[in-house]
Amino acid sequence: MSENDNDRDISAKMIQYAPESEQETLKKRLASVLKMGLKNQDESVRRNCAKMIQYAPESERTKLIEMGLKDQDESVRRNCAQMIQYAPESERTELIEMGLKDQDIYVRRNCAQMIQYTPESERTELIEMGLKDQDESVRRNCAKIIQYASERERTELIKMGLKDQAISVLRRNCAEMIQYAPESERTELIKMGLKDQDEYVRLSCTQMIQYAPESERTELIEMGLKDQAIFVRRNCAQMIQYAPESERTELIETGLKDQDIFVRRYCAEMIKCAPESEQEGLKEQARVLGCEFVDLHDLALQTPLYKETPPRILSKTI
Repeated sequence: MSENDNDRDISAKMIQYAPESEQETLKKRLASVLKMGLKNQDESVRRNCAKMIQYAPESERTKLIEMGLKDQDESVRRNCAQMIQYAPESERTELIEMGLKDQDIYVRRNCAQMIQYTPESERTELIEMGLKDQDESVRRNCAKIIQYASERERTELIKMGLKDQAISVLRRNCAEMIQYAPESERTELIKMGLKDQDEYVRLSCTQMIQYAPESERTELIEMGLKDQAIFVRRNCAQMIQYAPESERTELIETGLKDQDIFVRRYCAEMIKCAPESEQEGLKEQARVLGCEFVDLHDLALQTPLYKETPPRILSKTI
């Protein structure tokens, strides 16, 4: 940034501290300066002007952003994409659509992040547009915005993302959005995710079990306890505490028979969440199976790795 550019930037920021009666005049002058600056042959001048659009009068910002989004320099367009949140709300959607068609992935990525600032009724169409983008980072950014879509439309957007076979991280991002779907539709989405070929997508879905309707959590936990991936089963063992109390015993018994020692130990830890009348019987089963009830925090302290580690940095798993 040149000395003149720096002075303009400081002056623009100072407008908010001027007497209220003079702010509008100063903003109009700034808008004129920015229009001239966005036509300057020097790319650095145009880039810096793009960053100052938020200080122009709100009524002038859309035109300035449009100017910048048509610039031949990708950095100018990227800076303008970040300014969309400062345009009048009713005009942001058109600007984002313009940016999502840009050839530069960073412009599209920045525009994807701006979707949350559009009217709620217009977000779904924009998210769908972004989820179809050829670049995975743009699709991932749109997946994270699903929580801002209208609640009744989130399920279809999550399904759309969970069907993306090109990148497992995107499906993982969509799995994390399940908690924001209507409660009655979460179970279907979790089941869909628990059948995913990627272990980490399934792992993310196990975390969503706690957000499913309580009456449907047992089936999901059972599904996860049968998974071939150890970490998926471990996560499901820890979800037992969210199942209806009357159904926890059977789940614990299933987990106590698992071939993985930590699945068995997590289930032993869950015994305290079972109906009180059944806890002694479960503890006896745990002893017979060689997995007595233990506090996993204390267990960790007994391992060589943590013997010299101050207890204060450890946290309980449950």
